[in-house]
Amino acid sequence: MSKTIEWYTVATLGRRLGGIIARTNLVRWISEGKLKTYGRRGLALGFDPADLERIQLNETARRIRLAEAAIPPADPAAMSDDALGDAYAAAYSDRQSLLWLEISKRRERGGQAVMRSIQDAMGRRAARLQPLIDVMAGTYWSVERKQTIPKGKTK
Repeated sequence: MSKTIEWYTVATLGRRLGGIIARTNLVRWISEGKLKTYGRRGLALGFDPADLERIQLNETARRIRLAEAAIPPADPAAMSDDALGDAYAAAYSDRQSLLWLEISKRRERGGQAVMRSIQDAMGRRAARLQPLIDVMAGTYWSVERKQTIPKGKTK
């Protein structure tokens, strides 16, 4: 911990961090202890400036990684079918539209191989996201039944 403490309300802390973290996340991080406080003065909470810088750098780095993953390569025509499928599955709708032009060309030339690659990529992505979806929805995936079941139900 540095020797100085900066005092912020949740609203001013959001501005101090450049608005890159939502206030609801800040409140949750404070209550969970992810963002440590060092005292309270009315509505203002004390924070270590080094902790704030670390949080800001981590969040900025996370946003950069997400942005890089969403950007398709300069030339989708140079990609293999599997790479094109992975890029399409990871992209958001506007980026998917850019990739769809190349997918359409390949479908006209070579049939359904590229569509199978996209389907496989979407399946891999769904498998990675399923545990997170289950936690958020309060369910779990039953391998035997091949469906999600609300927690607490046995039948």
